[in-house]
Amino acid sequence: MATVQPETFLKHIQSGKIEPVYLLYGEENYLIENSLKQLTGKLISQEVKDFNYDLLYGEEVTGDVIINIATSFPMMAQRRLVIVKHIDRLNDAAKHLLLKYVENPAPQTVLVLVSNRNDLKKFHKDLLKKVVGVQFKSLTDAKILDWIFSNVRERGKEISPGAAQLLLGRMGRSLQDIANEIDKLVQYSQEKIEISEEAVEKVVGVSRTFNIFEVWDSLGEKKFMRSVAIIRRMLEVGDSPVFMVTMLTAYFNKLSMVKALQKKGVSLKEMASQTHTPPYFIKKYVAQSKRYSEIQLMRNFQFLLEADCHLKSHYQHPRLIMDLLVYKLTHSNKNV
Repeated sequence: MATVQPETFLKHIQSGKIEPVYLLYGEENYLIENSLKQLTGKLISQEVKDFNYDLLYGEEVTGDVIINIATSFPMMAQRRLVIVKHIDRLNDAAKHLLLKYVENPAPQTVLVLVSNRNDLKKFHKDLLKKVVGVQFKSLTDAKILDWIFSNVRERGKEISPGAAQLLLGRMGRSLQDIANEIDKLVQYSQEKIEISEEAVEKVVGVSRTFNIFEVWDSLGEKKFMRSVAIIRRMLEVGDSPVFMVTMLTAYFNKLSMVKALQKKGVSLKEMASQTHTPPYFIKKYVAQSKRYSEIQLMRNFQFLLEADCHLKSHYQHPRLIMDLLVYKLTHSNKNV
């Protein structure tokens, strides 16, 4: 069988040209996961997913289990989807059964085998004689830049060439890490259409270890000492305390919105849409909002306004203002 490029594989998915068995392999795990999501979305409706979708791991499953599931008939659907990750960790007996299965795969099942390696062993090569392979190679810097532009555009924004270069330079070549930072940049940019170099400088920061989004998470768990440590480090490398207060206000505003929507019984999907939050972050904000009552959130907005005024008056050292602010934000259930 043929080995196709990821782009071709995605086109085949969208057109409905889907084979009974695939081998997805290579080091770029982010692109593999994205392709699996698209395939799952195309094949399996949410209503019957519990009956017709199985995710298995080579270190946890036997060959008999894989074959039994793959040869089972779908319920209330035409096809079932079986994904087996870490196929390199299957035992020899399981590999032998899989090689027999791909000789005559079940027509009602799409079986996807996943390996995060480029150096193919005999087992992989034997599979590729019978199944469609899709190789996900690590991208060159030029292709990563193209991917950054495309990824940002999908989120309704643009990014300047200089900002894209800076983001790549700061983050390295991990698409997952870059995607996480793009999510933060989109939230930070708000109504602005283009993400600038200045935005990358502020959000990604001089040191990747600490930025305002780490403070969000730390405050979300009411961790006073950690929040203070992160903010002090940010101040040391030149981040603006006024910017921090602005972003902290945006954070507590988001928690307030989430809490209000949750009170109305709004679904997580709709909550993500109304708060302009990536779906995979919304559960985290729901959990964090539960640590703050409505009264505490109202107090926090007052504390943030006071800190903003004090910072702009320049009559106190910024570190003292920020230390006191963090204490108030994490202890707003008390009479501060």
